[in-house]
Amino acid sequence: MSTNFTNIYDLQEKEQAFNTVPEMLQAPGGEKFYEYTQQTTRQTLENIGLNQLLIDELVTVVIRINYGQDVTLNGFASMFFTTVNIRDRKIPIRRSSNRGT
Repeated sequence: MSTNFTNIYDLQEKEQAFNTVPEMLQAPGGEKFYEYTQQTTRQTLENIGLNQLLIDELVTVVIRINYGQDVTLNGFASMFFTTVNIRDRKIPIRRSSNRGT
């Protein structure tokens, strides 16, 4: 997501102007970027396939710690900032042998 968003800088260099915010968001990221602004974080994550338990126990905590918000935060804001945060920190994710139930 953050890679698509950085396309906005290429558009700015070409002096591309936009008449509306939806038009500006669609230019670098397609329909999804604008759709994310119309949903909560929970809705956005459920739509891309994350299960409710993961959202409740991991995503909610990350958003609360980093932004003082919960998963009712705008989907675009949380997706963008969380993506950038994870990408920039290069956090390794290891598969646990204890998967629980």
